[in-house]
Parts: sequence; structure tokens; C-alpha cells
Amino acid sequence: MKCDICGSGSGSGSGSGTLIMGQGFACSEDCQQIANGRRKAFIDELKAEPINTMPEQLETHDFERWSLKFAVHFLDGLSDGDRKRLARSNPIFLSPEHLALDFKERIISHLHKAYVSDVEHRGHDRMFSSGTYCFRQPVPAEKIIEACRKAQLIN
Repeated sequence: MKCDICGSGSGSGSGSGTLIMGQGFACSEDCQQIANGRRKAFIDELKAEPINTMPEQLETHDFERWSLKFAVHFLDGLSDGDRKRLARSNPIFLSPEHLALDFKERIISHLHKAYVSDVEHRGHDRMFSSGTYCFRQPVPAEKIIEACRKAQLIN
């Protein structure tokens, strides 16, 4: 398998390597450290941005980024007690990427279908993802905020 970090084949021909969530395949421990460093830098960048800033009109990639930023800020704002409760009840949501998936699904369910083209997965495929989506047209930021309120993600 080709490494998504350095471009070489997998681990000196050994066939070993690691799949890294959202970043692809890393052929070695060095490449894994590079990928983890990139992820940490990106998460830190999102933490540094105010949560209430977003483009006036969101394309799909803008919404993806904002949803992850929302998840990062949400997790960063949890008290120790809330973090422990989340770890006991649904520990996968301690990962901003997984929490962002849940947030996106909730928000998209409250957007008008004129904005969203989605495909619901069925059967065994639903175990891994409820579906895919893209915006048919840019979505005004106020529509995203309204959908967040309807999804009870914000007041």
C-alpha cells in the first residue's frame, strides 16, 4: 500500500503500516508521527479560531471545517465531570472527528432539501455511515445556525 504521508510503499516491503483516521495510510512510525503532528496542528488551529466565525455562505467544504471546529470547541469546553460522563457513555465522541460526524448529521437533517443532496445508506453499509451528502448550493450561515438550534445543539 502506498503511504499517504511520504508516498513510499508500505513499511519497507513488510506490508505493515497504520491507517490513520482522516489522513490515510502511514507506512512507518515516523510517518504516523508526522500525520499525528499535522492533525494536532490542525486541531490547535481550529481551537484558536472563534467558534462564532464562519463564512456568510457555506459550501460543503466550509461546513465540514466548521463542523469540526464546532466539535473541537465543544470538547474543549467540557468540564472534567462531563468529559468523564461522555467517556463512560459514548467514548467515541471524545474524538472531534466522530463528534463532528454526529453534529453534521443532526444539522443536515434540519436543512431544507433545496440545499442538500444526500444519499442514505441501507443495510450493512449503514453500520459504517448513515450516508453521504453535498450542498447543492451555498447555504447561508443563518440557515446553519437555525438548523443547529432545531437540532438542539445550541440555544
